[in-house]
Amino acid sequence: MSFSTAALVASLMIGLPLSYLGLFVVLRRMAFVGAALGQLASAGIALGLLLEMPMVSGAALVTLAGVIFFSLDRPRRRIPEETWVAVVYSAAGAAGVLLMNFAPHGEADMMSLLFGNILGFDPADIVPMALVLGAVCLVQVLFLKEFLLVAFDSETARVLGYRVGLWNFFFFFSLGVAITAAIRVAGVLLVFSYLIFPPIIGLLLGRRWLSSSVISVLAGALASGLGVFASLHWDLPTGSTIVAMNFALTLLALAGWKATGSH
Repeated sequence: MSFSTAALVASLMIGLPLSYLGLFVVLRRMAFVGAALGQLASAGIALGLLLEMPMVSGAALVTLAGVIFFSLDRPRRRIPEETWVAVVYSAAGAAGVLLMNFAPHGEADMMSLLFGNILGFDPADIVPMALVLGAVCLVQVLFLKEFLLVAFDSETARVLGYRVGLWNFFFFFSLGVAITAAIRVAGVLLVFSYLIFPPIIGLLLGRRWLSSSVISVLAGALASGLGVFASLHWDLPTGSTIVAMNFALTLLALAGWKATGSH
């Protein structure tokens, strides 16, 4: 497999599930939860490098701690939810920088965490990553009804006997697993863009959950393909080019939404 094909496969494997998961994140007005989990995964990778342990293990442990935190009940009336997300985001970002400062190749590793290196994706990692992200997708399919109910009508879910906190943990855990699997290859910036831009496109152009989901996933796939092609053709950074394509497609979707008067 050529490095360009491996880069395209990697971007699609990462982009498709994140584009879908981002719908929950955007609709729940928790866009920066994705960024915060990404920063936590980065801090975990930095911790793994410093302690000479597997990077995935470090990222998984720290991300799991963040998932537990986001699933807990907090004093939301006095302190809004987005404030807690900002706390985690800033603390994790600072921790990642500080930990990288003590790593042997800290500056280079930090740049890799921020921007990724999809062109350097090892084809041998395709199967392990596919298994992890495939498991996340399977969980989303099997428990779609529960995730939707808990996310958008938690009071009804409680009346029906659902343990809302547990289901929230389950969702954030699956999101954290996907981010942890993706961030080492894609970097924080690209992972966050997949969680935000394609879902916005899906919500602008789709009428129902199914149509929004399909459009979001297709938008993520299109941005991946165009981004990899453009980066190879014009010798541009692949991750940043895919982010730019995500942004351009979002602008086109917004223009189409305004032109058709869908609002």
